[in-house]
Amino acid sequence: MNTTVSKTMLASIIATAIPYTPSRTTIPVLANLLLEQEGSSLTVTGYDLSTSITIALPVMPGNDGAITIPGKLLNDLLALLPQD
Repeated sequence: MNTTVSKTMLASIIATAIPYTPSRTTIPVLANLLLEQEGSSLTVTGYDLSTSITIALPVMPGNDGAITIPGKLLNDLLALLPQD
């Protein structure tokens, strides 16, 4: 998966999806966010077995793909990146 997206937009989407990922769970993958790119759309999904959220945002077209990444880690990494 390869894409280009605004840091501000992605940080906003991640901050919205994080509450839907439990911090303590017996199923570790639930602490992750699912990022899927298809064409020029990036979809971010958070799920905690009782509620879920799926948010799509426009991105520059790139290679399609999907990945799960710990939501808190992704949020922390975005905070370290420069504004540009």
